[in-house]
Amino acid sequence: MTLMLVLETTNNPGNALTIPLSGAPTGYRPWLAATGAGMREEYVMRDSAGLYEWGVGYVTPGSPNVFTRETVLGGSSGPGVRVAFSGQVDLYSAFIPERLAPTYEEREWGSTYNLAPAGVEIAAARLSPPAGTRNFEATAIVNAAATDSNVSAAYIRADLIAADGVTVMASSRAHYALLASTSLGGTPTAQFSLSWRFGPTNLPAGCSIRFMVYKTGPGAASLSRILTSATYSRL
Repeated sequence: MTLMLVLETTNNPGNALTIPLSGAPTGYRPWLAATGAGMREEYVMRDSAGLYEWGVGYVTPGSPNVFTRETVLGGSSGPGVRVAFSGQVDLYSAFIPERLAPTYEEREWGSTYNLAPAGVEIAAARLSPPAGTRNFEATAIVNAAATDSNVSAAYIRADLIAADGVTVMASSRAHYALLASTSLGGTPTAQFSLSWRFGPTNLPAGCSIRFMVYKTGPGAASLSRILTSATYSRL
C-alpha cells in the first residue's frame, strides 16, 4: 500500500542489497515508524542525476536502521537489477499498481467425483499461480451428496505442488458432515466453502494449487461441483 509522507535519505548506497538509512527530512515519517520491522512495502529510490529504482523491500531496526531492497521490479537498470546509486538518494513509499496489484483466478469444475473407497484422495481441481507470486488465498466451494447413512463426511484440502509434482506445502484438511438421514426421505446434500492461505514466501516457478477430495465411511458419496478461486499477491 502507499504509505503517506514516508521518506528517508541514504548516502552512497551503490547497488548494495541492504542500505543504511540517514533519517527522515522535516515533515516526513521514517520507514520504521510507518511500517514496523520486517513489513514488506513498495519503495522508490531516486537521485538528483535522474537514476531511479522501484520494488519491494523492508526495514530492519538498528543503529542506523537498514533497508533491504528485496525485490527490484524496475528502474534505470531494468527488472531484477539493483541500480548503482551514488551521492544522496531519496527512498520513499510509492504504489506501483500495474506490477503489484493482486491478480485473481477462478475456475469451475463440473465433473462428478465418486468418493469411493473411503479415505482415497482424488485430485479434483488445480489452479496455477503466476510467476512472482509470494502470497495467495485459495477458496473452494463444493457441492457434495451422500446416498446412504453410512457416509460420515466429505473432505477437501488444498496443497501447493511444485512443477515436478512434489508437495511444497500441504494444507490442513477440512471437512463437512454429510451423514444421511433416512427420515428426510431424500439424498442429503451440502454446499460448503473453505479457504486456505499460503505465504509469504517465494513460490517455486511452475507450482500449482491442487485441490484433493475424499470421504469417510463405507457409504456412497459424490461431489458434483467444485468452484475454485485464488487471489495472488507479489507482496
